[in-house]
Amino acid sequence: MSAFGFADNREYSVSALPSKTIFGMRFSPELGILVDSTHRFRIGVNYLKEFGNSEKFATSLDPVIYYSYEKAAVKFNIGAFPRFGHSDLFPRAVLIDTLQYYRPNIEGMLFNYTKPNFRHSMWIDWYGRQSETVREQFMAGWSGALKSTIWSFRYFGYYFHDANKLEYDPERPLRDNGSLLLTANVDLTEKTALDSLSVAVGWQSSMDRIRSVTDLRFAHGLYTELYLGYRRFFLDNIFYTGSAQLAFMADRFYGFKHYNRTDIGWKAIHSNYVDASLVLSFHHTPHGLDNQQAFLLRYNLEGVYRKR
Repeated sequence: MSAFGFADNREYSVSALPSKTIFGMRFSPELGILVDSTHRFRIGVNYLKEFGNSEKFATSLDPVIYYSYEKAAVKFNIGAFPRFGHSDLFPRAVLIDTLQYYRPNIEGMLFNYTKPNFRHSMWIDWYGRQSETVREQFMAGWSGALKSTIWSFRYFGYYFHDANKLEYDPERPLRDNGSLLLTANVDLTEKTALDSLSVAVGWQSSMDRIRSVTDLRFAHGLYTELYLGYRRFFLDNIFYTGSAQLAFMADRFYGFKHYNRTDIGWKAIHSNYVDASLVLSFHHTPHGLDNQQAFLLRYNLEGVYRKR
């Protein structure tokens, strides 16, 4: 069972991006059958209530039903399973964070391979089953890390396939879109009095093509990140410069040629089951400075109650 509460106020008038407040609560109870230490089946529901809308009992109600295999370094899921712990870990430069609000489940398959110094994950998320009214759409994602002492190499990427309906629509041809982020990271925590200090430098690329309309287009840029934490406070600064990115599943701020994001946060609660944080974000683009305030609370009891 898990719950996710969020109050996310976005003031983006300077950059001319949509300004809105996302305020609501997700509740996701699950029941599972543990066949043995390797195989399990889980079923549940993911319920979203956005506050301020008294006309609807639920903004969305998504089923959760999947099979999970876990043995040694391997994990495999198939079905409709929670996104939390998988693609929600992607940087916003690759996947936008509103997926955790409005598309909480991956509907498809997931493969994870995890060792102490190496991790790799692949998944496919089916967005649309082709019909007379629905376009065929899916997104495939991959991520991983290779670690050695204080150094690590990380990668994140996705490919989105947007095909036509059963009846071809010439106004909206098939489209391919994707993004890739590669970073080299160094963890300097042990060399400072801080609880956390890390630096990342990387290369960000994206591609886009509308078949029979445009050629394959690419965009590239430099990505840097500085993260530091002390007790319950943290600062996270991301700077991007280069071509305007073409990835439409990424945060739209990366559509600017130069972008800097500074997050100043306070971890109000941090325990095995509850995490709550307050974050003030400042977005600097060529147009000026925008701001954002968010309070996020996640309550997770997965695996706590088990009966053989």
